[in-house]
Amino acid sequence: MPAQRLDQQSISISQFDVAGRDSATLSEFIRHVGLMPEIVASFAPGTLSRLLHMKPPLETEAEPGSVHVVGSVPPTIDETSAISLFYDEHRNEYAAQSASRLLQYAILPSIQPDRATDGTVIRTRFSCAGFVIGAYREAEIDLIDEDEGTLPPVDLETLVRAYPDQESSLRNPKLRERMNLGGDGPWPVVLPGYVLKSLCRRFEEIKAVAYRPTPGDEFFRMTDNSVAAAKTELTLE
Repeated sequence: MPAQRLDQQSISISQFDVAGRDSATLSEFIRHVGLMPEIVASFAPGTLSRLLHMKPPLETEAEPGSVHVVGSVPPTIDETSAISLFYDEHRNEYAAQSASRLLQYAILPSIQPDRATDGTVIRTRFSCAGFVIGAYREAEIDLIDEDEGTLPPVDLETLVRAYPDQESSLRNPKLRERMNLGGDGPWPVVLPGYVLKSLCRRFEEIKAVAYRPTPGDEFFRMTDNSVAAAKTELTLE
């Protein structure tokens, strides 16, 4: 199945499948996404896993945590190689510059190049969603249509739920401004749940067309499993 909320059954995991974690306070709201770092033949609900993710910083977690939703394309060998190189490239970029957490992180846009005065890109910042989008885009799979004119507007309280580690910064108007979140909102932010909803489609559609998020896609509900299953059956017919 392309994307599913983990329930009763074990599933197989491919390297670089997309993993989602729920909000601790809002049921079925996806607050964080990252990549599964390795193949797992049988991944049971409740199993803890490390993620390869933009926390910030960009890292592979030292300690495993819960995974509530998993989405899979799955990538080919060439696509897997491209994603791996993408991660290594940006990790090495940050290390070479001793880039702080702040210099690795973005919210709006979700992928933000920092440029020198001559226009050269010196580093790229990501949100957790932006890192996953960028990694798959490197593999020529465009998950999300990031046109700010069509993205659903997101208010401050929703952002705090999606980025709890950044709550103090988000509630500070001057620090919000540094993240391109001017004024009191709402803003066209790519939320983590959008990435998983983009994978709740037929395999060929995921690889062919970027998903355009709609209001409510910040949640991934158990009922989305049946939608994904039906679309998978159409693929197999």
